[in-house]
Amino acid sequence: MCSLYSLHPIYNSPLLYAAPGATGIDLSKAVKLRDVVFRCTGLHAEWITKTLNTVKSENLHSLSLKFPRSGIEDPVWEVAHREWLDLDRLLVQFWDSHKLRSKVIYATEKGEKDAKDEVAKFFPELTRRGIVDVLNKSD
Repeated sequence: MCSLYSLHPIYNSPLLYAAPGATGIDLSKAVKLRDVVFRCTGLHAEWITKTLNTVKSENLHSLSLKFPRSGIEDPVWEVAHREWLDLDRLLVQFWDSHKLRSKVIYATEKGEKDAKDEVAKFFPELTRRGIVDVLNKSD
């Protein structure tokens, strides 16, 4: 499950807490939307992709995904993996059209290289192109 946080204009208020299969929220009228942070607590990314597909703002300049400290291995990974690949493709499109660089915050005690290796499982194309910033830090 993921929560969407917008740093502007809503000042870090949670907008929605959605379960897998949720439709997301419509951000097409959020013309002043500049910074978006998705705090992920589960493996499903469909809701994030659906939400980002509604973004129309050319002003968006920061997009971050924050992963939990715990590991990402899960029995439903095969199902969820397709959702992450769809999100990976969408974030590459954001880069191609707006040069919007994505940031992934993944807290691990193993080190920066391990964090990047884990993020590559979710975002292989972003990682391959070198257009994602991976930060290894906790809350």
